[in-house]
Amino acid sequence: MLASFQVFIRDGISQYGCDSPHHSHGTRANTTQERSQCHAFEMSRQMIRIAHPVSRRCPGVIVDFDVTEKAVDFLDFDECQFTPFT
Repeated sequence: MLASFQVFIRDGISQYGCDSPHHSHGTRANTTQERSQCHAFEMSRQMIRIAHPVSRRCPGVIVDFDVTEKAVDFLDFDECQFTPFT
């Protein structure tokens, strides 16, 4: 019998590209390059910020972030979905 498990997947996360002064990686006082670099640098913290409540709510869940593609911007936790695999 195969084990059942849940996977939280967020695919196509762009590490670079967001340089908005309206997000948490800089203000209008920072240059576009500074905000973009801060976005890339802070991404790991944001993934942890998402993974912690997911793992608390669903012990044993696998959290999978794919940062290899430049397809979409990083989304907030509320916009992500659980994918059950059995």
